[in-house]
Amino acid sequence: MGKFYPWILRHSPIVRDYHSTVGYRRLTADYEAFINHLDKHNAPQNVRDECALAKEVYDRPAPPKMTKEHKEETVIHCLALFGDPPPDFKDERLPAFVKDGYRYYVRRSFLPAGGGVPVSERDVEYRIQATNSEFTKTKKEHHGWSCWVYINRPGYLCDGRYPSLPNTDYGVQWSRGFN
Repeated sequence: MGKFYPWILRHSPIVRDYHSTVGYRRLTADYEAFINHLDKHNAPQNVRDECALAKEVYDRPAPPKMTKEHKEETVIHCLALFGDPPPDFKDERLPAFVKDGYRYYVRRSFLPAGGGVPVSERDVEYRIQATNSEFTKTKKEHHGWSCWVYINRPGYLCDGRYPSLPNTDYGVQWSRGFN
């Protein structure tokens, strides 16, 4: 059996109890040794329960690499999560969420056009990052991607610089890795 990496515990409310019981170095033990370590140190029940949940996630097969069409659908889904722009045009970050075995980080920024022109809803840029690292066992299974999204209409920030998604006005600059 391979190494047990309870990545899910990093986002858990019991992370402090976990680290005080298990420590940081036990993250690379196989699961049986990991459970023996919990027994040896009389880990509280909440830590044991969270580790059981992490084991369920660990035992699932890794999510497959996304196709270009799937990425395009995901980009459209992420953009639909935003509502109207805020009146002060402040940057917005959505809470990280999991969909189809990938964790997504999405933000919307409004960039100044320059020359003293005030920021408007036309100066918008979206950043989408996705990774499946917490749902994989090996480095070979890990996949991540990111992209910058702009609106391809006259008068907007990056009008026509990047190819549009099919049947939309969204131009996308794709990146291979997770930054």
